[in-house]
Amino acid sequence: MTVLALSGILLSRTAFAFMGFGGGMQIRQAHTAAAYWGLILTAVHVGLHWEMIMVAFGRMAKTVGTGRLRTVALRTIAALVAVYGVYASFDREMGAKLFLGYSFDFWAPERPVILFFSHNLAIIGVYVCAAHYFSQWLNYRNRRR
Repeated sequence: MTVLALSGILLSRTAFAFMGFGGGMQIRQAHTAAAYWGLILTAVHVGLHWEMIMVAFGRMAKTVGTGRLRTVALRTIAALVAVYGVYASFDREMGAKLFLGYSFDFWAPERPVILFFSHNLAIIGVYVCAAHYFSQWLNYRNRRR
């Protein structure tokens, strides 16, 4: 996040124009990679706290039951989001973006904007699911010892 903030300042031609930073290609690449890493790490952070989030939402929505059908439905939705997130990760070429493979990143204007948001939400979802279930697995494994 520090790299993201500092590179944003160095790239700014408006807010910090008086400082005279121009921002070169390496700064732009670092900024892009830091933005995508920030997205992934934030999703992992949310995934590690997912149980707490679900408890809070459960308290707010007291009318929602806690039955087996609800659990199966929510896990099915999570699995579908995760599968779509894997697809979206390849479609958006996240590997190259995370490891400085892109200098410029843009959404092609001929593609629907709703896909941009659904792809990014699904990518977030796959990392939330992965972090949550990995955390659950670690807890289960540690309890068995």
